[in-house]
Amino acid sequence: QIAGQVFYLQRYYREQLRRHGQGVTLQVSYPEMCANPAGVLAELQGISEKAHGAPLPLIQSPPASFPLRVYHDRETDKARFRDLFDQLAQENP
Repeated sequence: QIAGQVFYLQRYYREQLRRHGQGVTLQVSYPEMCANPAGVLAELQGISEKAHGAPLPLIQSPPASFPLRVYHDRETDKARFRDLFDQLAQENP
C-alpha cells in the first residue's frame, strides 16, 4: 500500500512540476530540510513573494536543524519496496 501511495504521489508531483514550471516550485531533499529548515523556508518565502507578491509569514521559528534518520538495517524492506515500486511503474506507464 505504501509503495502505491509513494508511486502515485511522485507521479502527481512530476505532473504538477511539468505544468507549473520550475520558477514557482521548490524541490528540497530530506537531508537538506533536516540540516537547514530555516533556509528552506526562507527560500520558499522568496519564491512566493517573487511569483505571487504574497508574503508567507512564519507563525513560529523553525528549529536550527533536526535529526536526519536513516535506517541502514532495513535493506530487505528497501529491496521489497523497490520491487513493488518497479512493478507499479511497469503496470502504470
